[in-house]
Amino acid sequence: MLQPLPKDLRHKRADPGPQVIPLPGGIAPRYAAQGYFFGGRYDKADRSYGFYRSPDGHHWELLGKLRKQGSVLDFRLLANGKLLLAGFADPFVIDRRPSYFAIANIHGDGEVTLEESIDLGIPMWQPIPGTQRWSLRKPFAAMDSLGIWTRFVHTEGRVVAVDGWHGLLLVFNAERGNLERVCTLFGRDIADLSSEDEFAVLGVQPCPDGQLLLASRSMDAVLFSRKVHPTSGLGATVSAWQVGNYATHQRSLDAYPDVLWWEFRPDGGTFHPVATPEGLPSRLLKPELLSGFRFLMGIDGKPQPSTLLVAPPKPETAEAAGVQ
Repeated sequence: MLQPLPKDLRHKRADPGPQVIPLPGGIAPRYAAQGYFFGGRYDKADRSYGFYRSPDGHHWELLGKLRKQGSVLDFRLLANGKLLLAGFADPFVIDRRPSYFAIANIHGDGEVTLEESIDLGIPMWQPIPGTQRWSLRKPFAAMDSLGIWTRFVHTEGRVVAVDGWHGLLLVFNAERGNLERVCTLFGRDIADLSSEDEFAVLGVQPCPDGQLLLASRSMDAVLFSRKVHPTSGLGATVSAWQVGNYATHQRSLDAYPDVLWWEFRPDGGTFHPVATPEGLPSRLLKPELLSGFRFLMGIDGKPQPSTLLVAPPKPETAEAAGVQ
């Protein structure tokens, strides 16, 4: 499954092997591009979110702070100097237009202000009477995953927001931040996405040619697995997920073990099935392999496994979890 980046940035040196660079307290790494690492930090004291960059992982420059205007899940610095933001839980609201995505300005005094919310073309929001808050309309209740499971992936000229739960991909222009297209894995209608869907995207990485390589569960797994084999919430820790859902996930994998591989082309917004890359799985047979599924792009531009080792439940907890 898609997971947050580790708390250590790994900076490639000329000699083999990564150099682990400790991060300053509280800065969460987001991505690396144009010779910089980028990260963010939430300050509880003034309810602000700071945007940082570093040329070496040791010395960090504060680009600016967004104060009391929504919670930031992820961001990208655009070519025009503005910020593309993905929100967490509650939407950004500008001129009564809510969205999980927004464009922000960085001012010379270090202040960051919201400029516009990005209309996804989906009539998903409704005002909550008597408040200044918004909620998702019933047909689009599953879209709350955009504010939880979204990850930005940077490609040449594009920033793609990947909602890993439902396989919803939003393609933004990397210079201006405008939304270019909305795409769904398996061609599903957005109104049909459900909170009962299985987690769709196992992993995604940009390719040297500007496309994305994406691994997913099968369509049957996405549509039926959690309906037939219901599990608890997807927000649990790995250890809690293993103990509480191990037997259920084993039954799911027994029925739907396939891993599908796709090339996603941001220019056209199309998914094309591709052969399983060498050294990577076409099937997952154990829940710990599902939870620990990872792959990266090597320096040669070829995908390679980067599996997180997740232990199965201990014997004393396995019986309680229903593991045979």
